[in-house]
Amino acid sequence: MIGFFFDSAWQGQDSMRFLIGTAHFFAPTYRDAGMHRFAKALAAKGHHVDFVTFGQSWLKQRIKGDTRRYVQSANSAARDSVNPPNIHAHVHREAFHPLSGSPIAERLTQPLERLYGRRVDGWTQAAARAAEVIILECGYAPYFFDVLKQLNPQAHFIAFYNDRLDLVGFRRETLALNNRVLPRFDLVRTNAEALLAYLPAGANGCYVPQGVDKEKIRFDLPSPYVAGTRNIVSVGNMLFDDAAVREIAAAAAKKGATIHVIGAAMTDPPANVIVHGELPFERTLPFIVHADVGLAPYRAVEGADYLVQSSLKIQQYSYCGLPILLARQLGIDGENFVLYNRDRPGDVAKAAALAFAKGKSREYGRSIRGWDEVADLLIEAIASAPRR
Repeated sequence: MIGFFFDSAWQGQDSMRFLIGTAHFFAPTYRDAGMHRFAKALAAKGHHVDFVTFGQSWLKQRIKGDTRRYVQSANSAARDSVNPPNIHAHVHREAFHPLSGSPIAERLTQPLERLYGRRVDGWTQAAARAAEVIILECGYAPYFFDVLKQLNPQAHFIAFYNDRLDLVGFRRETLALNNRVLPRFDLVRTNAEALLAYLPAGANGCYVPQGVDKEKIRFDLPSPYVAGTRNIVSVGNMLFDDAAVREIAAAAAKKGATIHVIGAAMTDPPANVIVHGELPFERTLPFIVHADVGLAPYRAVEGADYLVQSSLKIQQYSYCGLPILLARQLGIDGENFVLYNRDRPGDVAKAAALAFAKGKSREYGRSIRGWDEVADLLIEAIASAPRR
């Protein structure tokens, strides 16, 4: 156990209280993201973790049925105490939040945007007052920085800058809000070294890498695939390039291979593409472990090179020994990466063939850390960060 030297009163403590604020749900039906992995790793070390979901308002629940279902799943899990030990999850009660992605919705909610984040519900108030460390993932959670700081000015405030917010698609007011408040955090953790360059002036940035669930990744898990078949797996929906998946599917069909898409939607997919929808990590894992090739179909956009370190699926694919298909225009490379250029005729088919020929090797993931190790690195970074 790492010693905790945040201040003299904490020396010798074996357990601390963390509040984690994010837009992700802690729900049995919801996929695990990096925020869940940190929460579970801290809880496994004996720390108390309050996990609060922001930005999933009543308004959004009325618009999106899947959001409503995730809220119900998260609330049921919390009510029935089925979350892991030391994790206490809550969906923050909000009437509205600053919707992003629709120009019409952004205009209609612009007057309300200025009011968002000014108060928190009773559950979150109690969690904030008790917390020693408050972690807010960039996006909607930093809107609540001021009210949480007022509730507990002694807490250590840490921001998680896990993606370029402009690439994710947040509205300009949300981008501006994050840029204003990030310099006020004691520490801003990034999950890729390249993301440090995108932090606003004055922010105290620190790179802490991603990890994998080494204790859960067992290579003797039952395979979900039919024996003797070839399979490509694609996990996640960030910057999902539907057209690329269809072109890769055409190339894979010539090899008699099937693509399994988890966590992203496709309309009328090709015959050799199976869309599984959103799956919990435990159900996703066998698809990764037993796949022949991993697919990371990110759209080729400028400034996405940070994904080589931040992408959980890339870390998981590599640790499980998969060759990985990615767009060449992303500008990233790795020992097990096979790059394709959709603008070059025949290049996708050539890359798919090369990925199958490259084969699997556990050596691809030899340097990847487990989440237990990454949690220790985070605690060390918090302990050494100056107070602001």
